[in-house]
Amino acid sequence: MKTKNIAALALMSALILSAAPAMAATGTVTVKWNTQKSAAITLFTQTTASQTSAAPAANDIFQAFSAASPSAGCNGLSNGVGGAGSKDGSGGNGAWAAGTVNFGNVTPDGANFVNCLEINAAEAFITTNDGAGVQVQAAIAGTPVGYNTGANGSLICLFGDGYAMGATPGAATAYTASARAAAVAGNSTTACPATGLAMTAANATVVNSTALGTQDLNQDMQLNLGPNSTTGSVTATLTYTVTPN
Repeated sequence: MKTKNIAALALMSALILSAAPAMAATGTVTVKWNTQKSAAITLFTQTTASQTSAAPAANDIFQAFSAASPSAGCNGLSNGVGGAGSKDGSGGNGAWAAGTVNFGNVTPDGANFVNCLEINAAEAFITTNDGAGVQVQAAIAGTPVGYNTGANGSLICLFGDGYAMGATPGAATAYTASARAAAVAGNSTTACPATGLAMTAANATVVNSTALGTQDLNQDMQLNLGPNSTTGSVTATLTYTVTPN
């Protein structure tokens, strides 16, 4: 009887051992990647909201003069200091189109500077994955003789809406519509008045950001025209460049 019990126990032990899982073994694989910095930019003109290009509205160009200039004016505005009117299309260098800022017919003065400001002229919408932010720069090409060189030439100036040109905002900049209701009087074609940023052939810093995500940079644009500025139809190209910091 004991022999039978011993045999039964041995059989049961064998069954239990055969049902046990095999011994597990582990190993590891190291996975790596390096996410590169990236930045993208999209440009809009005559904005009415973030990331829109719209046909120009009335009363969105303003004029100023370095002194009283009854013989000068910006694209159909009445002569004299100040004033606001329509733009883009009534001038001699073509009608409005998205991606184009057209100051139209500008009449220079014999002795004074003419300043024509277009509000909400250009918007640069930037995205980046870099926590250090981005640097946005702009430069101009295809400029006329005398541009940015002397009293009788011309100059394009950019003014930030809701931020300062060349500044370093610490957070993402949201779209801000222009609050300007007058041109910024200036008497130079080599430097911009007030906080304006002169557009030359060399890159000028629009903003140097420390923000991750988006920068929505809306800008007013001003044409400064010197006394007796040369007659002609001018087409220039403004190029924006964005690079991660």
